[in-house]
Amino acid sequence: MREVVGALQYRDWGLCVSHQNVTRFALSSWIAGATSFMMFDELRHAQMYGRLALAYGEHHEGFDDQRPAWMELPRFQATRRLVEEVMATLDWGKAIVFGDLLFEPLNTAAAHTLLTTGSLAAGDGLTPFVCSSIEDDKVRHRESAAAFLRLVCEDDAYGAANRDLVGDWVTELLPRAVNAASDLLGDHEPGARLDEAITW
Repeated sequence: MREVVGALQYRDWGLCVSHQNVTRFALSSWIAGATSFMMFDELRHAQMYGRLALAYGEHHEGFDDQRPAWMELPRFQATRRLVEEVMATLDWGKAIVFGDLLFEPLNTAAAHTLLTTGSLAAGDGLTPFVCSSIEDDKVRHRESAAAFLRLVCEDDAYGAANRDLVGDWVTELLPRAVNAASDLLGDHEPGARLDEAITW
């Protein structure tokens, strides 16, 4: 819990920045509107993780400064690299697919497996509730991203080319997203959460 809960605020802040870029560059008000809501959700998620760490820190040592864990712990480095890459991705279509369908579902499944298992073992029922609330938002994000993917891949004129392009992204990024989730889990058993997340 000390290593994970507060450090997740940096991951979700990165996803927030990515959605800011999509909102800025997308050529459709429908897409920009959806990603604006995603941006504010991710900002709220980052704050919730940070506030959980502050709440724990009122009663337990080791929750003061979460940044070193994010910057230095081996379990976060593959995740951090992918977050930095999605933040720097100005191709707004790729950012949607990369962030919301390839990276986030797996990484959140791994993170919340750790958080809920650890908190329940310690008699804490609040953290699983917070994770459930965050996951409700993230599923909505994934559904919006999947609708965007259907839109571009089923287009009569450009669908085939878009499917090839997205296929290239998946080939490049999905194995790295799986590895980042595995690194985050460490020796912890993934359970069914990763199996569900991979369906996205």
